[in-house]
Amino acid sequence: MGGGLFPGRNPKYNWNGPVPGWEKEAEWGPLLTFDQLPQMTNPPGGLIVQCNNSVFSSARPSPISSDDYPQYRASRGNEIGVDTRAARVFSLFGNKSKITWDDHMGAALDVKALAARPLLDVLLAALRSRKGGLTGDLKQAGEILSAWDGMATLDNRAVPILSHVYRLASEKGIDLESAPGRAPEILDAAVAAMKSLYGSVSVPMSRVQVLERGAASSRWPA
Repeated sequence: MGGGLFPGRNPKYNWNGPVPGWEKEAEWGPLLTFDQLPQMTNPPGGLIVQCNNSVFSSARPSPISSDDYPQYRASRGNEIGVDTRAARVFSLFGNKSKITWDDHMGAALDVKALAARPLLDVLLAALRSRKGGLTGDLKQAGEILSAWDGMATLDNRAVPILSHVYRLASEKGIDLESAPGRAPEILDAAVAAMKSLYGSVSVPMSRVQVLERGAASSRWPA
């Protein structure tokens, strides 16, 4: 909850789920006043970050806490996930005494692949556990994934591998994070698909992400 019009509610109910609407106490109350809403002014760290994260996690350290509000007004808590845009902004700006326009532009154009880490960890573990070691295309794929800096630049060669793995796993209805034992077979299939499509597992993202209109294709950069 941040700014807006919100009704008061009885804290005895869990408002994250269904409530017994036939009970008088479950009815919404009057709108909260401005003073009742969580708010901060000039937090000690000098930086407020809002990327759809909780208002209670918008500053580090935060001068307000979800513990001081009813659960229905502070259900999202004080923390932000490590692999979220808000956490990324704090990592980019958190130690700066002054944030420039170039800093803002850099953040807007940031290509950090925030959601890739869990899948990457599963694949690296599968590669490490491969009996007999790695050779050929699998060895090359492992080297690419191990050396990746997490940036989805046009010349990076890790995202194409991850994309093929994710696509093939999704087609089979497999969530590799909850079923890591299936990772070796999916990775083998992804390597085979890339060899068939591109002739190699070492392919830049600019070659994989192609915009097609009708019979024409265009690659960027050319």
